[in-house]
Amino acid sequence: MTTDALPLLDRCHHPLVRDLAWLLLAPDLLRMPWPGRPDRDTLKLEDDERTARWLETLEAWPQPLERYVGNMLKGRMGLYHERLWQFLLAWAPGTELLAHNLRIMSGKLTLGELDLLYRRRGEASITHLEVAIKFYLGLFEGRASPKSGTLDRPGRRRQPGRQA
Repeated sequence: MTTDALPLLDRCHHPLVRDLAWLLLAPDLLRMPWPGRPDRDTLKLEDDERTARWLETLEAWPQPLERYVGNMLKGRMGLYHERLWQFLLAWAPGTELLAHNLRIMSGKLTLGELDLLYRRRGEASITHLEVAIKFYLGLFEGRASPKSGTLDRPGRRRQPGRQA
């Protein structure tokens, strides 16, 4: 997170709005040469003032976000993350969510699933976005310590007889 994004994040007190703001303001880990994750210009939230007004509206009226996320907070973090992206693409002024979790089938065989399909409002071209989030817990001692050279993922299944 860039330091200039912190004042915007600090304005968000509702937990869901704050998570959505983090999603919006966090920098990409990688820059790719093709379209994917929309930037703030694409979302029509290009400057801090416009972004602040949009987030303040959600702070004052969080019910659509609460309804959209539903009980995803009680499930897996990845599903919650996807749901936040769905809401952002559907409600941001510059984008339109066309589909999410779209299965690709060959007969009765599922070949895969597209996380998100969206487009800029008023444009015909469609962008496919795959999203993922991981949480790694770095411990100072034990199997996930810096000395062990591994990071532990909560809920990760271990194979019997195999060390982390």
